[in-house]
Amino acid sequence: MTKLVIYDLSPAFKVIHQFIYFILFFMKYNKLLIVLIGFLFAQHIVAKDITISGYIRDKVSKETLIGANVLVTNNKSGTTSNEYGFYSITVPETDTIGLLITYMGYTAQAKKLTTNKNLCLDIYIWNNNRQN
Repeated sequence: MTKLVIYDLSPAFKVIHQFIYFILFFMKYNKLLIVLIGFLFAQHIVAKDITISGYIRDKVSKETLIGANVLVTNNKSGTTSNEYGFYSITVPETDTIGLLITYMGYTAQAKKLTTNKNLCLDIYIWNNNRQN
């Protein structure tokens, strides 16, 4: 009497089938996938932000100024310096970035920056009651 042995190859066939299906799918839609991946990377590259931060200080005494205003003139966004005189603002990358720094009792100061990377910028402003 001959014994008939049947092997269960279904798990192996399933793996091979899934692999072949993936290869065929990728070959069929590879251009679409490449374009979608390209858009994801392009959006990250195009939408680059720059952070400008530093301390705002009195020009003469070098003391930090709490609550000084920093306005980005390009997009009308702004921030104020914290209890240590530190400010930080994130803006979209542009050719030039305009900053206007104000503090009550001090002369307002305007700055134009040209940068494409994060910047640490300490700002010194004059007290209106300074002695010459």
